[in-house]
Amino acid sequence: MKYRAMVGLVQNLPAVENDRVMEVNLYEFYFNDAMTLDYQLEFFEEQLLVD
Repeated sequence: MKYRAMVGLVQNLPAVENDRVMEVNLYEFYFNDAMTLDYQLEFFEEQLLVD
């Protein structure tokens, strides 16, 4: 599938249309060692448990 077609598919997802997408830094989520997983958990807690 070409990139442009992929972008079109992503833009039509309900989460994107409703502005419910989390942007992450690829390098912060690439590894799965203990320190990185702790950071990722903290990130998700901050994003999902909004006051």
